[in-house]
Amino acid sequence: MKIVIIPLVGQNTSGCGYSYLFDSEWCLDLHGFLSRDEFAARINEINKHIREFPLLSERVQTYFTYAFFGLLVITTAIFLPSLALTPLGIAHISINVAYFVGKKVIGNIARSRAEKFNNAVNGLFAQYNQRENSTANWNLVWRSVITHYTIKMKASLDGKIKGKATPNYAEHAEIVLEINDALSDLTAKTVRVNLASEVVSHSPHQIAVSTSTAYN
Repeated sequence: MKIVIIPLVGQNTSGCGYSYLFDSEWCLDLHGFLSRDEFAARINEINKHIREFPLLSERVQTYFTYAFFGLLVITTAIFLPSLALTPLGIAHISINVAYFVGKKVIGNIARSRAEKFNNAVNGLFAQYNQRENSTANWNLVWRSVITHYTIKMKASLDGKIKGKATPNYAEHAEIVLEINDALSDLTAKTVRVNLASEVVSHSPHQIAVSTSTAYN
């Protein structure tokens, strides 16, 4: 079985916007199943379909969390003085409440969008697989990948420094296209001949020949 991986990549849009699309180049594993133009058209069709189900990038989640954080800090600072707390106590409670509530709300929004995206892509792939199984099979796969490391350093009074690096993970989506090995029969024992662009006679010395043989 031949496997073609088509990753989901992010791209910047206007302002602080961020969007995702599937992007990949045609490869020989697709020969006999989709031509270059057909593959490009299929990728465009998938990207057009997912445009209505945008994901929330990590950067946008951070922006929204800060915005929500600021809003909640202001709100709690307005209502908490009625509890006769000190200004320091009000600030402490406001910051903690805003941080945890904001992170929870934005996280729920991100998960909801991911579920809608997942269902939309799987619904489209169900249509593809209905007409293309068992020649090919389309799958959407989510993989955990390391996005960055959080590094914490501590210095002691005796001059020693200790550090700790913690990996941070995120779920990245990719298309896994499985193509039946039977398609290799289409290219087995084939010979491609490329003629030189300025051939003026049929002399063997004026013809450039390249051959390739595909094996099962």
